[in-house]
Amino acid sequence: MKNYFFTIVLILLVVFGLFNIFNKNKANINQRGWIANVSITEQSEEESVEQGLTLELTSPKDKTTINVSTVIVSGKTSPGVDVFINEKELKADSSGNFSINYELFEGENNIFVAANDIFGNYAERSVTVYLETTE
Repeated sequence: MKNYFFTIVLILLVVFGLFNIFNKNKANINQRGWIANVSITEQSEEESVEQGLTLELTSPKDKTTINVSTVIVSGKTSPGVDVFINEKELKADSSGNFSINYELFEGENNIFVAANDIFGNYAERSVTVYLETTE
């Protein structure tokens, strides 16, 4: 009787072990029968900013003083990306270029430029321009 019980326990252990091995391998195979390896890593918010998206401001230069009330804000990013210049929204052209005439106020003007794409990538830059008109 002990041998019979021992044999049943041994068979159950082997079947259970094979079942676990089969299920572990099955979990890595997707619907098309391809092996799918997925790894998830945590990423801080600071690391995700500007990942995969470039933003270059070509005009105006930071800390520039000018004497006209309009300045051209221009730069380059990825093609078709949404670009925000303070409260104004525009799209980069097919080469990634963007440009807009921006009204300045007397004194210090902070110009904040941000870009984001459909994948959630984000980049930002800012410049300060001083308007000093002579009256």
